[in-house]
Amino acid sequence: MNPRVFARLGIFALATAIVSCATRRQPLPSTSAFISGTIASECLVECSLGYLIVVDPANRRRFQYDSAWVKVYAETRVAHPDGREVDSGNLAVGKRVSVWTTPMINESRPVQVVATVVVVEP
Repeated sequence: MNPRVFARLGIFALATAIVSCATRRQPLPSTSAFISGTIASECLVECSLGYLIVVDPANRRRFQYDSAWVKVYAETRVAHPDGREVDSGNLAVGKRVSVWTTPMINESRPVQVVATVVVVEP
């Protein structure tokens, strides 16, 4: 086989694999979210740390805090409910979100957590 044809086939296969990985929907966590509610305010300090949003819970009886400061870093996965990745720019006041967090919770008023996954409702 001609080396050029072989190289072109290899590039085509690599490009196809990259595109399929980029459009694949990753499964969301199977556990309950730490908090679900509405973004009440945002301190979109776009620095190396990421974003800081305040989430007011949808069900205050189920959630023991009035609200939560949620830190959203570059490593945080932000997605739609169907698992499609979205840009963290979709985090805006009034958007409904569900947030999964690291185990560490800073017991302050409001509670402070670091998001691992944020699902933005359409």
